[in-house]
Amino acid sequence: MIDATEKYGRIFVSMPFALKNDFRANFPAATFHGDTKQWSVADEYKHKIRQWIDAAESGDIEDEEARAHALTMNHRDIERTRKAVEQAQAKLSAQLEALQVDEQESEKLAAAHEKSIALIRSLRDEIEAEINSKSHSDRERLERENEIETELSPLIDRLEVAQAAATMARYEDAKVSLNEKQAWQQAQDKIIEARNNLRNACLSLEALDYLAELRHGRDTVRNMPPAAWHTLSRFKN
Repeated sequence: MIDATEKYGRIFVSMPFALKNDFRANFPAATFHGDTKQWSVADEYKHKIRQWIDAAESGDIEDEEARAHALTMNHRDIERTRKAVEQAQAKLSAQLEALQVDEQESEKLAAAHEKSIALIRSLRDEIEAEINSKSHSDRERLERENEIETELSPLIDRLEVAQAAATMARYEDAKVSLNEKQAWQQAQDKIIEARNNLRNACLSLEALDYLAELRHGRDTVRNMPPAAWHTLSRFKN
């Protein structure tokens, strides 16, 4: 289900599409590699990656596919209920006929059953529409993110800026040593350089803008929205 490989000083992770949002929420500095369909993080997150994989494979992480499957199961339950109602209606009709129940009362009972069936069918249609809408939305978002990755590739080194962001997160505490603070500053300088490269192309990536403005010991990388790595703006000179 989930595969993690360590190389080049990073951990490369393959996972089902449904786990992507939770992975990005836990690893905001992760980098997506469109050619291999993998995400990578610095090897310093090795322990956290292992914990995340264990949670995902044990079912502790909420799975979009599981929710869709649950909706499908609900749909099946509704179909079974509809058939049961139809069978009950047929049985009741036979009983009413055998007992010669008043025609007006029989019509009321039949109308009530028809109303129940209509309600069940309406609920089934709503569930199917929700499943289709969710699937379409996920496909559109993935396509949009891949387009942004393709557009950024000639302008900035995505792996380098991801590593710089990870370094900033590692040494952002005000109590770190002088060498660690210098490493933080060097990492931010790389972020600023990448941001300027995009600005020269009339582009702005929210993640780089956020990281470039951080103040050591006062701000934190962890407050950056996960979607910032794929929030791209265009402007005119």
